[in-house]
Amino acid sequence: MFFVTGAVISSTLILVMFRLFPRLKVNNLVAILANYVIASGFSIFLAPGGVAEVVDYPHQSWFFIAVINGVLFIALFNLFAQSSQKVGLAITSVANKMSVVIPVLVAILFYNELLLWQKGIGLVLALVAFYLTLMKNEKPRFDRKYLYLPVILFFGGGICDSILNYATEYHITGSALFSYLSVVFATSFIVGLFILAMGWMEGSSKYLGRSMIAGVLLGVMNFASTWFFLGALDNGWLESSVFIPVFNASIVATGGINGVLFFRERMSTINLIGFVLAIISIFIIAS
Repeated sequence: MFFVTGAVISSTLILVMFRLFPRLKVNNLVAILANYVIASGFSIFLAPGGVAEVVDYPHQSWFFIAVINGVLFIALFNLFAQSSQKVGLAITSVANKMSVVIPVLVAILFYNELLLWQKGIGLVLALVAFYLTLMKNEKPRFDRKYLYLPVILFFGGGICDSILNYATEYHITGSALFSYLSVVFATSFIVGLFILAMGWMEGSSKYLGRSMIAGVLLGVMNFASTWFFLGALDNGWLESSVFIPVFNASIVATGGINGVLFFRERMSTINLIGFVLAIISIFIIAS
């Protein structure tokens, strides 16, 4: 129960922190970069062999897969931040966690997994839920020009998870996952550093001090969510087939509740139905 609770709380706090960044005048990219320094450091520390084995990473079969994952990670993390700020916690959490649909489809199409009837129902419900959640209100909750953010987050998150699933299935064993994650986080940092350097040349980087402090806190939460998630799977208190849907549904639910209660996000009846269907579909797909 400890790991499950920790995974849900830390993952939800990431959403909330991104939502607060504009109010605190935090630069998203600077914070995300600092976050990856912290997350990568933790991963290297926990990896087998520690820092001494880093030089061997490029020779591992998973290295270039991790690099691709790292590029996608920072792109999606930035989208995650923008989506939570522009369209709200509720929709962002739905788009992020419902991306579980993509790995399921990839497994069916490329890994010859059977499409059981309940997963088929879950996939259909997920698509309906995603549409209803984004359906326009009479009084829009956000500027419709930002609708592309959760849509890209949905597809991009699914692709990123599919790559990670492939790596863990065919290239990573045991604690080597931390070695893999350290390369993912380090790649994200390097790509982000290049983007930030371009921004500095244009004079766009501000509030450096507070952004770095926010990034350190974000990095702790980011790594904590990963550590708690893996701990919950290893602990065996819940089977993965139970834990994963519970975890994803919990993030969707807490994201929506926090958005409504603390950030005054509005949900129409249609949006609320889509929100509930999203939670139901996650349980069905991951069961």
